[in-house]
Amino acid sequence: MKKDNMVLIHGDDPKKLEELYQKDPALFRKHYEEALPLWEDSAIKTVWMERLYYEFENGMKPHEEKKKLLPFHLFKILGLAIGSGIAGRLLFPLIVDQKIASVNIVFGIFLFLSIYFLSEYKPAKRISILVLLLFFLSGVYLNLLPLENRDSIILAYLHFPVWLWMLLGAAYTGDRFMDHDARVSYIKFQVEFALLYGAMAIGGILVTGMTLQLFSMIGMEISEFYFENVVLFGAVGLTVVAAGLAARERGFSGNASAHLSKIFSPIVLLTLIAFVFFVVSSNKNPFMDRDFLLIYNGVLLFVLAITMFFVLETSPTGKNLLFSMIHTVLISLTLLLDSLGLSAILFRLAAFGVTANRLAVLGLNLIVWIHLASILVASFQFLRKKKQKVQLAAAVVRFLPVYGLWAALVVFAFPIFFTY
Repeated sequence: MKKDNMVLIHGDDPKKLEELYQKDPALFRKHYEEALPLWEDSAIKTVWMERLYYEFENGMKPHEEKKKLLPFHLFKILGLAIGSGIAGRLLFPLIVDQKIASVNIVFGIFLFLSIYFLSEYKPAKRISILVLLLFFLSGVYLNLLPLENRDSIILAYLHFPVWLWMLLGAAYTGDRFMDHDARVSYIKFQVEFALLYGAMAIGGILVTGMTLQLFSMIGMEISEFYFENVVLFGAVGLTVVAAGLAARERGFSGNASAHLSKIFSPIVLLTLIAFVFFVVSSNKNPFMDRDFLLIYNGVLLFVLAITMFFVLETSPTGKNLLFSMIHTVLISLTLLLDSLGLSAILFRLAAFGVTANRLAVLGLNLIVWIHLASILVASFQFLRKKKQKVQLAAAVVRFLPVYGLWAALVVFAFPIFFTY
């Protein structure tokens, strides 16, 4: 425990302790309570005791402290948002004219988000330099790829966002990249980001509709100008704004995400059961129907993503045992479907030979299968109370870097080794 406990490691460094608390108050409290029996008495220990329990005694929810959005942070967020929006607006005409790949928009968004997290959380300089260097090299490589409809190139474009997502995770977690708690925090941040960005997007859609209607009433058609210069700019720039607010207002959507998990996990389970019956009763055959196999794998990846969200929102208390069981059944069904998909891919490889598409799908399905199997084992042990919630969460996030590394392999190696 001492090896992984950040409070014990930095117990004599008040500045570092404050940084840890500001980054993730809930994780800091967990480490603080674990450290209490081993932490020698000191003024720092006493100050944190008074600070944490003063919040509790005065009616505040422990460690849901809202960070004030100070002017400096506000200007930083707005500056990066404007820069991101301008980059998106400049790249868009080049994408329309097919001079660069459309994934460059995603690259720009992830780059600005990473700059925000590196400046906000200030990891070791070597980590910041490495993340930015990898972004630079990835951007150069991306635009050196030929704009051709070869399978290996298309696969590289499809996997590129996953590789960038891992680099963004490295910027977010910084010095704690190997810490499972930091990875859980990264996943939960993305849920909060998605909810906040979705709310902003709905507001943007309403404002856009109102604006276009108002100008149409006076005989002015501004839709093309508005979409190119306002909607595109706003859609890209708001990613930084939503990320900044979600990171600094940590925990604001905690209840919302928990309720979403309770509402949608039974719905997803019933949908998946219906899908299993459809696969069994229909003439669709993933062993022979290539298009159906691709759709089939898309469904699996979607279910895996939302299952991870459901499991991370599982409460360790007995009152949510029903939902824990639902999640376990959902994981079991997904694992069964992935086994079928894996068999279909192996069959097509043996029958029709190796191609870039088949090899990419095979590698991804193997990773998903191992990931699901490890989550399922941890879920059963959690239900039998042989594992705690933190161990179940660790099983969910342990494989996340593997997806990024596999994406990197597809992005950087497949266009070289496959010429079709």
